[in-house]
Amino acid sequence: MENIAGEVIRGGMADRARAAEGDIVGDAATWPALDSCVFAVTSRRLVVYDGVKGMKKLRGPVAEYPIEKIAGISYEKKSVYNVIRISFADGSRLAFDAGKGLRLDELVQTVERAKG
Repeated sequence: MENIAGEVIRGGMADRARAAEGDIVGDAATWPALDSCVFAVTSRRLVVYDGVKGMKKLRGPVAEYPIEKIAGISYEKKSVYNVIRISFADGSRLAFDAGKGLRLDELVQTVERAKG
């Protein structure tokens, strides 16, 4: 029961965080609907993989964004989960929850380095 309650609480908080970002439009609307994702950052793009089966079973990417389309990326630490926010060059943005213990600071730094 603890696991189910935790998922419900986390899901509700994530829904509120997403709602605070407003309607999803533009490039943000092309973000794939995934329960879990893995990012790869190159000097030219942000690549998104479906991470539901884990790192060892990644298949081809489900989305790719040229790095110049990413205006910014940030994260906020919360008590139950963390929030990642991605802003696109067209002004659209999205937010989603991320588990604890992830190296979100490294993700942000890597994207910022790729952007130059």
